Formats: sequence, structure tokens, C-alpha cells
Amino acid sequence: AHEDKAVTEGGLHQGMNMSDTVVWFNEGLNEHLMRFDFLSMHGVESLDHRTANIRRYWDVKLPRLESVPGHMVIGGEAGHASLLYIADPAQGRVLAVDPKSGQFSRSALCVPAECFPAHEEYEEGTCVDGYCSKGACMNEDGYGCHHIITETADSFEYELWNCTAQMVLSTEIPRPSGIAYAWGHVFVGDFSSGKIFILNRQTGAVVQQYDTGTGAGLAGLDISAGSDKANLYFVNMNTNETGVVQFPKPASIPEPPTVAAPACNAQGDMSRPRFNETHGPGYNDPMIIHPAFGKDCTSKGATRYVRTDNGGQELEDGYQPGTVPADDQGEVWTREKLMECDMRTDCERYTGPGAMNADAILMAGYLCHPCIPDPCGAYGPCSDLFHLGKPGFSCANADAYTVAPTTTAPAGEEGNSTTAAAGNDTTSVQATIGASSAGAAGVALALALALRAAW
Repeated sequence: AHEDKAVTEGGLHQGMNMSDTVVWFNEGLNEHLMRFDFLSMHGVESLDHRTANIRRYWDVKLPRLESVPGHMVIGGEAGHASLLYIADPAQGRVLAVDPKSGQFSRSALCVPAECFPAHEEYEEGTCVDGYCSKGACMNEDGYGCHHIITETADSFEYELWNCTAQMVLSTEIPRPSGIAYAWGHVFVGDFSSGKIFILNRQTGAVVQQYDTGTGAGLAGLDISAGSDKANLYFVNMNTNETGVVQFPKPASIPEPPTVAAPACNAQGDMSRPRFNETHGPGYNDPMIIHPAFGKDCTSKGATRYVRTDNGGQELEDGYQPGTVPADDQGEVWTREKLMECDMRTDCERYTGPGAMNADAILMAGYLCHPCIPDPCGAYGPCSDLFHLGKPGFSCANADAYTVAPTTTAPAGEEGNSTTAAAGNDTTSVQATIGASSAGAAGVALALALALRAAW
């Protein structure tokens, strides 16, 4: 969930920043709520994360449920503080969290020698999946630390926060998944049934529910609200169906709930890891991703490559795909010459110079590459535009994409539940049926709803 005009201050962060680069998400590996402020955007050809501020709210537990997404949304009206609403499918609940709450506890980072195989002190099992929970890693607060990260600069801020103001808004929805917000109401999709529940944001009471008719798999919801009406869009990930509901603005807007924080007065620990001792010279330098990372210049005569580790730029014999190429005379190739090379296809080579990393392929400027999924799908092949001085990519057969004819679904009657039906040809309703997304097996028509009952 994106938080507009969010303020980052406190903890390890010096001063105050207001930005539009704050996002909230559920980190499924360790099952916590996370806040990420990019602070500055590095763009392509770089993995410079030195200015990021990351907060792990380890008192907001969000267990992972396999193959069922749990979405979240920031919602609020002018004059009131916005809240973060979270769909928690594993525990069958909807949470309301105050995004401005919480207390800084300590750094989430650590660099214990026991976690790195290159160190004599390495002990297998001390760290698993980037999280260290054994020996000196375990803190007296009952949580360990994280040793695999994308940045080692001293300015990088990865923090543990707790004492978060949170409340359970509803437990009436079996498998809440998609979530959206408008006009003091929280819209939640039930993954198990295909129904959409509308909750009063103050009490959590179910104001209305609607059956999309698409069955299990109802996931993403999004909403576009105007001055007097709004469109609610939904997606069923099991059936590849999409639909839209149009509904009027309610007569009244509920007040926001009171989300209280627990009593906490712990003093935060401002100490940081000793990156200078464990990572050596250059640990504060940005990571540069050269566009050569996506290329294989073997067929063009490359025999040497530029070795850039340890701060140097020495030429080495034995060219490898993904490295900056050079020839026998020691001439480093220009970017213009580099673009004539083939795309690398050693997508599973994870060792040696130029070892494969899919993130680095993207950061080198490639959206269309044999080693990452093709964004064009059946409408490809895909062609990158970045190296032509333009953003994005193009699909060779984009003109072949067509949208299925639009039909309509009958309106539901007033009451606590509405069910939409397909196959009827009527024009007296507010909702229409849309086509499935590109790449689905066949074109499926999605069911749509019409809001008729007064809130």
C-alpha cells in the first residue's frame, strides 16, 4: 500500500523527510508488517539503496497462507488521520493500524561471523534465509537480526519497531484477501467464497455483502471514487476473471475507529553493525550495474573482461557473459559496440564472474530478456526501449490484443446480499461485465454487481 505524503522521522533517521516514496507490505518470509521509504530513487544501472529507511513492525504478526494474497490499503478522509487496513487471510481477520504509531527498538541488522561461510567462526544453522536467531544474534527482546541485505552503507536504515497501535476491525470474513477503501467504508474480498463484504470503518460491522459469482479465488480489489459514485474493480485469480461494480456515494460517512497503542516506554538502542570490520574497503560505495550484465559478447570476439571487485578495474583473461567485455588489445568496449552483442542465455549460472542475478538484469535496464519472464506473453516478442533512449518496452503483436464484447448483469435486489448472474442481456443496471486479462486460457467474462441497497 502506498502512503501519500508520509513523514519519516525518529529511530536511526536523522531529521524529518516528507516523501511520496513510502510503501507498506507484508513480508511473508518472516510474517511481519513492513514499511519501506525509498527516500531517493536510484533508477537503472544502479543498486544504490544507501538512503533507504526500512521498518519491521515485529509486533504486527501476519502469518503467510500459501497461494492466498493478503492485501492492504491506506484510507481516510480530510480532517482525519488515515489508517492502514490489512487483510489477514491466514487468521481470518481485518486489521486497522495507525501508520504513525510505534516505537523504535533497535537496528534489525547484524553481521555475525557465525553466519558467513568464509569466516572461521561460521556455524551452520546459526542463520537461515537471512535471519539469525542463534547465539549472540538473539536479543533479550526475543527477536534475532537479519544478516542478508541489499546494502551495507552506514547510512542504510533497517530498523525494528514495536508498540504499534493496532486493532482487529473484523473477524466475520473467512479468508479476507483483496481490500479497498472509500467514503468511510472498507471493501474486503473473501478468497474462499467470491463474496465482497463492505465494512463500517468505525465498528467493523458488515454493512452489505455481494456475491460476485466467480467462486473461490477472489483476490485483488481496487476502487476509483468520484464526487457522487465510484467503481470497484475486482479480480479472481483462479478463474482469470475481472469485473467492475459501480455504486453511489452513501448518505453518511462513519467516523474513524479509535486505535490505541500499548503502553511502551523502552529506550531505543542506536548502535549499528560494524560493516567496516566485516565487509572491508568500499562498503560505503554504491553498487553499479553495467548494461553488459545482460549481454554475451562471445560471438563478437570478446576475450577479456573488466574485473571491478575490490575497488579496482583490472583486465582479466577468459571473458564471461555478464561482464564488461574487452579484446586482446585491452580495449574496453563502448556501449554502442556492446548493444551489438547477443543477449546472455546462461540464466542458471550462479557462480563466477558475471554470475546470474535476475534483479541485476532489471537494474541493468532490461525488461525484455531471456533470463526473466516475458512481459508481452503471447503478444511478443518483447523489445526494450531503454537502450534506445525511451522508457519501457514494446510488444511486436500488441495490435492482436482484442477485448471481448461487453455484456451486462442484472441488478440485485435490496437487502443484505446481492448475487450477480451471467448471460442476461439487460441495460438497466449500473455494472458491466469485463473481459479477462491477457494470457488467460480463452476469454472469460466476469460477473459484475450493482449496488442497490441504501447504506
